[in-house]
Amino acid sequence: MASHGTDPLPTQPYSLELLADLHAGALPESVSSQLWPLVRQDPDAMDVLAALDAVTARLGAASREPARGEPLPPEVAERIDRALAEAEPPTALHTSAESTDVITLASRRRRVRVAIVVGVAATVALGVVMTAVVVNNVTSDGEGTQDLVAEAPSADSPALVVDSDNLDASVAYEVMTNRETNDLLESGALSGCLAANGFEPSTTVLGSARVELDGQRGVMLVLPKPGQETGLTLLAVDTDCGLGNPGVLVRQDV
Repeated sequence: MASHGTDPLPTQPYSLELLADLHAGALPESVSSQLWPLVRQDPDAMDVLAALDAVTARLGAASREPARGEPLPPEVAERIDRALAEAEPPTALHTSAESTDVITLASRRRRVRVAIVVGVAATVALGVVMTAVVVNNVTSDGEGTQDLVAEAPSADSPALVVDSDNLDASVAYEVMTNRETNDLLESGALSGCLAANGFEPSTTVLGSARVELDGQRGVMLVLPKPGQETGLTLLAVDTDCGLGNPGVLVRQDV
């Protein structure tokens, strides 16, 4: 986390790291109390914070649900472990001679968790390809081991096969953890596609994945709900989606 201490307050546009720190409560109170009123006046920043609210609420709900025998996806666990290992140790931030704000281990873990979510959004928005698949290697004694192996994305098969009658937050989660690229991101038509579907062209894409939806091939996007609403929108479009052509396969708020 960047130390803001006695430095001048950051100005627009606010970085994703700063918004993650603010959302996670990882900034000194003397900084956050001055920053919140400024951030609330920035619609773009509030869109990011609203998306983080929705995602962290879903993660919190999932943590309270009974175990279903489904392990955390290995690629997600690996990213979390790496982020925690690389995160800086708790550091004292001196805001004055009389007071010292210390980032606790709990707040640091909250920051890392939120930073991972924001990192997913930033990576997808920039169209960066970071793909990892887990390959099960079965040993001669029948015990399976899991190795993390880099693999180029396949242009032929969808990352997800979904039914339009079963779209919920779990689908959004699967899309957000997908690291493969897709035709919509590569074609440069994303901003036009968003505009054609009533979103701001600069809307932060929290996740995207090639899908087969009810037998049709397309791309599923996870987006913050437009306007002042909180929550997420699942938007599946065909690969020809662009300015003037919404190409909607399905749209649903979760």
